[in-house]
Amino acid sequence: MRCTSPQTLILSLLLASYALLAPARAAAQQQQEQQHVRLGVLPSRALNVEAAERARLDALLRARLRDGRQLELVTGADLGKALAGRDQSCVDDAACLVDVGKRVGAPRILAPRFGRLAETLILRLTVYETQSGTRQGSWQQVLTKSDDKSLRVAFDRMLDGFAPKPRAARRFYQRWWFWTAIGAAVVGGTVTAIVLATRGESPTDEINPFKP
Repeated sequence: MRCTSPQTLILSLLLASYALLAPARAAAQQQQEQQHVRLGVLPSRALNVEAAERARLDALLRARLRDGRQLELVTGADLGKALAGRDQSCVDDAACLVDVGKRVGAPRILAPRFGRLAETLILRLTVYETQSGTRQGSWQQVLTKSDDKSLRVAFDRMLDGFAPKPRAARRFYQRWWFWTAIGAAVVGGTVTAIVLATRGESPTDEINPFKP
């Protein structure tokens, strides 16, 4: 006679439940990672930096912001309207920047600053939270080289502090199709185990014509 223990049935049911819920959980997490966050980027402020170099730094910063960081940048005319009528002190006033962020619908505001002292270039990024009305933090890099590669690395290090890139690739066991296949296999095995347990006998015994 063939039977299945209650512990085996309970374990099979638990595995089946987890396998069925895992794809939905993984899909929800992936959808959350794909949501873009609006970020208001203020015009940069520069000290002892030539106009051409400042424009180059601005372009590199925006390129790094758009490089897979799930950000929707608010710049140009939209930000200009929110800044209209405000003096230069707004850039140093957290309350003013928070109000600007609310006007453009951006949860965060980024204020970039660049400075040069001889051969040393200083990059600083400050982020303000619109909802809380506080400064999230400041990130700074000091460079003695200002080639494009060095600048990209420096910007990425700072941006990782408040806008890290999502995981580029998932392991196979984090994919929805893996857990769907596991779920189908576990459910199938669980159903078979329950059927056999309720019968209390093996399929061979059932079709054996010589069974007394």
